[in-house]
Amino acid sequence: MPQNWSPRMLRNPRRREAALLGVSAVSTIQMVDPSLNSTALPRAAEGLGMSSGTMTLAASIATLLLAASMLGTGSLGDLRGRRKVLLAGALAAVVGCLVTALAGNGVVFLVGRVVTGIGTAAAFGMSLAIIPLLFRPRELPRAFGIWLGVQGIMIVVACIGGGLLVTHFSWRIGYLVVPVIGLIATAWAYLTVPDSRAEKARRFDTVGVLLAALALICLIEGFSQVSAHGWLSAVTLGLLAAAVVLFGLFAAWERRVDEPAFPMELFTSRPFVAAIVVGVVFNLGNAAVTMQYPLMVQGTLGKSAFVSSIVIAMFGAGSIGGAFGAGAFQTRRGISDRAMFVSGLGIIAVGLLAMAFTTEHTPLWLFLATSTVIGFGVTWAQNPQSAVMMRSAPSSMVGSVGAVKPAVGQMGMGLGLGGLIPVVNSFTAASSGTPRHAAARGFGLGMLLVAVFLAVAALVVWRMMRPRYDDGPATLPNRAATESAEPAERAEPTEAAEPAERAEPTEAAERAERAEPAEPAELAQAAELAQAAERAQAAERTDEPA
Repeated sequence: MPQNWSPRMLRNPRRREAALLGVSAVSTIQMVDPSLNSTALPRAAEGLGMSSGTMTLAASIATLLLAASMLGTGSLGDLRGRRKVLLAGALAAVVGCLVTALAGNGVVFLVGRVVTGIGTAAAFGMSLAIIPLLFRPRELPRAFGIWLGVQGIMIVVACIGGGLLVTHFSWRIGYLVVPVIGLIATAWAYLTVPDSRAEKARRFDTVGVLLAALALICLIEGFSQVSAHGWLSAVTLGLLAAAVVLFGLFAAWERRVDEPAFPMELFTSRPFVAAIVVGVVFNLGNAAVTMQYPLMVQGTLGKSAFVSSIVIAMFGAGSIGGAFGAGAFQTRRGISDRAMFVSGLGIIAVGLLAMAFTTEHTPLWLFLATSTVIGFGVTWAQNPQSAVMMRSAPSSMVGSVGAVKPAVGQMGMGLGLGGLIPVVNSFTAASSGTPRHAAARGFGLGMLLVAVFLAVAALVVWRMMRPRYDDGPATLPNRAATESAEPAERAEPTEAAEPAERAEPTEAAERAERAEPAEPAELAQAAELAQAAERAQAAERTDEPA
């Protein structure tokens, strides 16, 4: 059990639910801030007299710092206390947004965005890391469903409420929304979330953290340069090549150092790697809606920015249904992560496919409907992705492993920004007819291409997570241990059992608990293979001479 973690806390369902809502509330900062920044930034740039370069930097710097800071803040939480880093990150995001709202020039505005990005990384990463310590592995789909559902609710509120505030009042008011949410969430988390840290002290891996940060900055910035300079430009290729080199150095360093920042052996786990692939792919679908839908609705259909925000709000509404629905459905029905991944990507592909034949006369309701469907599919796949990644994490490194999820998300969004915009533009340029017709045609073909990509990715993930029996002797014993442990796990400990509960679980028990239970078909196939082997051995003994 993590240090300073109360056994009574783990046993009390109401206190665990309160803590879950606390960390979920803190995590919404990461959802609300980018939405409000994209809405308020054009007016802020005009009011502060920002140059185009400063405005571009202001649009991306918080996202870059978010990705770059995740591993460092995650490791710091594991070593110094996850609750401390959670609260410090939320307060830093509050301070950063206050500085932004009160900025008198572009430099101060950028300082505020930098502080906000680092604070958001700490708050979001720790909210993700604390949940697996509050709930058993079989409870994680439901817990992450609530976590994602709360975020979806805040996306809807931020898209509609933030747009109204910025439009009818001031851009400064828009940046004050996060401080209000952050202070309430911080107070709630302070009262409900207990502290924890790794039992075994280790040194902070400064080199590994810096290598990972630089690699992510180069990768995301490289993707962002594609729309402006193209894939084959020296800037794009240089940044992407630097990212590949830095990731290679990071992997080599982490395997060599005695106390790494990240457990690299996780990349040998097929479910963990499949979860990374799913994260990149569903965020590509996310980018298709959040980046391309507003351009189509405003530029081609001629609707207002407020109508465009309603379309994005419907994406958030769909994500609420997908989050709560996936958590409840998987927990009650026992659906495998493999099936959840594939069905989620399939739902996104269907939503995008419906837009393949868009014209300048396509009704607005179709944009609203498909935005809702795609939002549903994104969180339907994201829920098991969160559970698989965090279930794979060693209890002493949940903060470090939690850094992978947002980093993967930024990679997917960056790929959507860098890859989708040039593709849509090229289809538009090749289309005939009026400019509006050509733009609609380019948009439709772009959505068709992404839909096909998601369908192929779903098949790849289905193949990656196919049960195999040639993985060595560690696979089936883990599953058997999980099955034998589940009946005992269902019984809630009593007050008299508290002293025994304080005992630290063994590493083998933790591994068994994290392992996925075998499906009936898998067990039947294993039994048939064993019986066939016994029959073959018996036949050989019969044929031997006396």
